[in-house]
Amino acid sequence: MVNSSSGFTADLTIAGANCQAYGNDIADLTLEVQYQTKERLNVKIYPKYISAENSTEYILPSSVVPAPTGDGQTTAQNSDLTLTWTNDPTFQFKVTRSSNGEELFSTYGHVIVFEDQFIEMVTNMVDVSIKLTTCIRP
Repeated sequence: MVNSSSGFTADLTIAGANCQAYGNDIADLTLEVQYQTKERLNVKIYPKYISAENSTEYILPSSVVPAPTGDGQTTAQNSDLTLTWTNDPTFQFKVTRSSNGEELFSTYGHVIVFEDQFIEMVTNMVDVSIKLTTCIRP
């Protein structure tokens, strides 16, 4: 893992048997985390070995999807967002709001699949009860 003032970069390697669900598993990935502003965290997962020939297969050009930039002042220590991760039993991560502990995104309990033709990343949904009020008019 390589730390910077605004985040970190780490290598991910496939754990266990290949899935091969809809293509070829990509065994070596890069995880890049950037604390861009106090309220924005950028998480990127992409193949570790990208060349000019295949980069547009995995990374959308900024002309298609403009990438936001950071303010140059936000760090993990002063961000309102926290990224935590584990490798047990496989790589999983979650993003929580530091100020109130609210879970915003979590892959815990799910396997991340990254293939050349298929990506699967499941997040847990917050269980919210909704109260509906019916108004009957004569």
